[in-house]
Amino acid sequence: PQLHKMADWKKVALAATIGSATTAGLGMALYLANKHLCRSHGHGHDHDHHGEAEQVISREDSFVAFQFFAQDDFPYDCNVKEYTNFSKRLADICIAHKMDGVPSRALDVGCGPGGVTFELSRGYDEVLGIDIGEEFLARCNELKTVGQCNYNVKLEGDITEPRVARLGDNIDRSKVHFQQGDACSLDPNLGQFGCVLAAHLLSHLPDPKGFLEHCAHMVAPNGIVVIATAYAWYDAFTPKEKWIGGKVNEDGEEISAFEALKEIMQTHFDLVEDRDFPNVCPEVYRTYYWTVSHVTIWRRKSQ
Repeated sequence: PQLHKMADWKKVALAATIGSATTAGLGMALYLANKHLCRSHGHGHDHDHHGEAEQVISREDSFVAFQFFAQDDFPYDCNVKEYTNFSKRLADICIAHKMDGVPSRALDVGCGPGGVTFELSRGYDEVLGIDIGEEFLARCNELKTVGQCNYNVKLEGDITEPRVARLGDNIDRSKVHFQQGDACSLDPNLGQFGCVLAAHLLSHLPDPKGFLEHCAHMVAPNGIVVIATAYAWYDAFTPKEKWIGGKVNEDGEEISAFEALKEIMQTHFDLVEDRDFPNVCPEVYRTYYWTVSHVTIWRRKSQ
């Protein structure tokens, strides 16, 4: 919502800050990148206009915290702990809808630091994570090699705390591979998958409809596409003419992204389930963000 109040130059700066990575949908949460933009330009919550503020943790660290934030990391005794463990809970949804006779291959498009990618290996024999960001792929490969990676979280002001993201003992790292790629221009030789996951990706793409239509070529019959999105459309990422929803047509009718999504997908997919997917993510020690993504599961028609 803060972007609605941002001047055009700030929107451009935000897109530049995330860079070409948004094209591949690193897509954890827009607010994380927005926070870093505001800090780097001295326009954070405290409205400091006295020069550039130092970015005390990296963008990559923020995304690792998002994907690996677990119940034990939440320091307070309240009832939101069940909404941690983003990566495991999202992978559980994908695994629950797996069918026999479908290739046991999963593709995580815009995988970021790979949290969900590794969790998918609990239910699939082969998992491929694709991202355009070299920094994120470095984190992915560090996790694949040693099973953990270091990152920092911000506690308050310039005070940070080092933490370690660790893969569970039930993760078979040999099943998981990563490669660089663009979500809107995927390698046609990737083959077919039993599951394609697009988590917080759709509204970060320059052509979301094109990506959705291409899913029909990547998913085997009876395989699934799992989409997690908040439908947060911003022209800094997606030209308004490419939005699949969140706008008003020439007749004054509001176009819902979910309804548009159903229209796009219905040619090759059946909607199996849709659900709200709450998640809690840390900003600082006493500030946490609550997001509720819409998760939809689509099964590829057999013919």
